[in-house]
Amino acid sequence: MPSKSTSTSISRFFKANARGFAIVFGFAVILALATDTFVSRPNLDSLGRQLSIFAILAVGELLVILTAGIDLSVGSIVGLSGIVVAQTAIGTKGIGATGLAIALALAAGAACGLFSGLLYAFLRIPPFIATLGVMGIARGMALLISGGRTIQPLPKEFGDIADGTLLRGRKPHLDYPNCRRPWIRPPHSDNLGSVCARRGIERRICSVVRRSRQIGTHQRLHPVRTPRRTRWGSPCVAAQ
Repeated sequence: MPSKSTSTSISRFFKANARGFAIVFGFAVILALATDTFVSRPNLDSLGRQLSIFAILAVGELLVILTAGIDLSVGSIVGLSGIVVAQTAIGTKGIGATGLAIALALAAGAACGLFSGLLYAFLRIPPFIATLGVMGIARGMALLISGGRTIQPLPKEFGDIADGTLLRGRKPHLDYPNCRRPWIRPPHSDNLGSVCARRGIERRICSVVRRSRQIGTHQRLHPVRTPRRTRWGSPCVAAQ
């Protein structure tokens, strides 16, 4: 019986939002046919990273809306948490600087949410008004902490978290024998294509470097002899 009710509610959900799903699917098909890079791995990875924050916010907002409430301060709280984590990460040095920055950012977001809940639970302020006030407070605090300036550069650990390489480890550079030049490594950029393409470029460059070194070594060991003419006109061979 519960499984039947669950399937009924799911089918009802898809029927109610069928038009929206059709529009999204249509746009995806059009973009996939119009461009060659829409369904590529770098583009899908970039879209997933950009949409992840909105998905996390949507889950929290869903719980609020299901309880007949509303929260207008989610965006401002995210901005405040980002300012807190960046300022703490730059101003703190040590092994646990990144973990401390993340913990303080989570604490700042939880404190803002707790304050909004207390305004509604004890002072009976409507959620619309309470979260609107918290939105202004969060924006003001973010402006005061940052001073209206961009906080940079962030530690490399944050880049590892964003790239998903924090637990798996950073991908090592390919280093071939007799190929120890840092300038032959192409810069890490999504515009260069996949990792395989970068590896192919590195192999070709390294083979050219090794070949040039072999040629130079051969010329040093076996000097080139060119013929020259004597005063009688007969050619002879002399080493340069």
